[in-house]
Amino acid sequence: MRYLSTAPSALRLFGVAIILVLACFPQPGQMVKQHDFKTCSQSGFCRRHRAYADLVDISPEHASPYELVPKSVKVNEKKGTVTANLVDTAKKIPFTFTINLLEKNTARVQLKEAKPHKPRYNEVADLTIETLPAGVSAFNSTQSDEEILVTFGEEGRNQLVLHKKPFRFELSVNGVPAVSFNERGYLYYEHSRKKEQPPAIENQAGADGEDIVSDHEKEVKRLKDELTKDLWEESFGGKTDTKPNGPTSIGFDLKFPGSQHVYGIPQHASSLSLKSTRGKNKKYNEPYRLYNFDVFEYEMDNPMALYGAIPFMISHKQGLSSGVFWLNSAEMWVDVEQTAGTGTLAKLAKYIPFGTSQHTTSTSTETHWYAESGELDFFVFLGPTTKDVVDAFTTLTGRPTMPQQFALAYHQCRWNYIDQQDVAEVDAGFDKYDIPYDVIWLDIEHTDSKKYFTWDPVKFGNSADMLQKLDVKGRKVRSVALREA
Repeated sequence: MRYLSTAPSALRLFGVAIILVLACFPQPGQMVKQHDFKTCSQSGFCRRHRAYADLVDISPEHASPYELVPKSVKVNEKKGTVTANLVDTAKKIPFTFTINLLEKNTARVQLKEAKPHKPRYNEVADLTIETLPAGVSAFNSTQSDEEILVTFGEEGRNQLVLHKKPFRFELSVNGVPAVSFNERGYLYYEHSRKKEQPPAIENQAGADGEDIVSDHEKEVKRLKDELTKDLWEESFGGKTDTKPNGPTSIGFDLKFPGSQHVYGIPQHASSLSLKSTRGKNKKYNEPYRLYNFDVFEYEMDNPMALYGAIPFMISHKQGLSSGVFWLNSAEMWVDVEQTAGTGTLAKLAKYIPFGTSQHTTSTSTETHWYAESGELDFFVFLGPTTKDVVDAFTTLTGRPTMPQQFALAYHQCRWNYIDQQDVAEVDAGFDKYDIPYDVIWLDIEHTDSKKYFTWDPVKFGNSADMLQKLDVKGRKVRSVALREA
């Protein structure tokens, strides 16, 4: 009995000891070298586009300045194209606008500067698009002084409504809204220019030179000031990036009416349904960053950039899925915000689980996209199912390659194997413990000074023998060949 009575105390002491030992190890978030990864506050164009969105939200006089030029709109029903001229009325800069209506319930949207100071990078399509869907004929179109309405797709179930002033458009399926462009008025082009030209939005103290007094005026001034910063150069990590032709970033908003969930824009260590980064109930302070990194350590539940960057997003709600793919390879940030609907149905939605309405729903998802450069050229996929969206996207970019049979099995990989003997011992360990595997990966240290297609002459002096011994067992070797900068 004496031994039994002391057992709980011993267990408690053991538990305390384990906790103390674990406390000595850094937490996952503490292991990340935060100073290596840029935040929005350290990115000039990210700060400016967030500031512009805030300015539009709080200052009605900064409503979207983009308008369709009267009588420039042309609808080619046979080819399924809508073209128009646009103008930024604030800066007097002209644009060309085109929507191509395509098969697989797809629409391609392009908005380009008509007379750019310097050409923008526009080779992404050549490198990305494998099969461009054929154009489809529009069923019919009507125009008024305020808007253009075009129906297209199978049995005319898809509808495009193009508003002239301010410029925006909506796409719907069977009368159900799918995607809305520039509804919030966040469309914002930064143009290359000569340095002596004025900034995008001039900073003024107040009307007629009056001193700024109210908190609102102070906030408007702060946001205007933000729009003039880091236009020509910015620094990060001790290095300075100069922009002799000025900034060329692009931003715009896309709304998914009635959709509480959006997915995609990989790669981030976050939830499948993207969490909000903006608004009253935001889960993250940072927007999702799209920028390719060879990340060794990263934080969980964080929108920081990882290995891949694909500007493709899927929205889903009851009865309709839709998607968007921005054909842009530049560094990019995306804000996600859930907004409450208005009207009686929206207020009753939590009491009526299946209540839906074309215009009043409980929650919509609004997104704000902004890239450092490139063009505004994106595809909208109207589903109507998630399978249809993915089918249209992979038709456009190419289907995944069917993997070889061995590639589906277990791959053994680590950084790094010291030498041939190390590889042989790891391989023998799998045999000893009867653990099947089909592939072993060698990282950069197997090379001669990290040069492509080479072997370290000392550590892997008899690589052919190593490969032959693994091949006898039906095991394959793959290498990661990288060259350090």
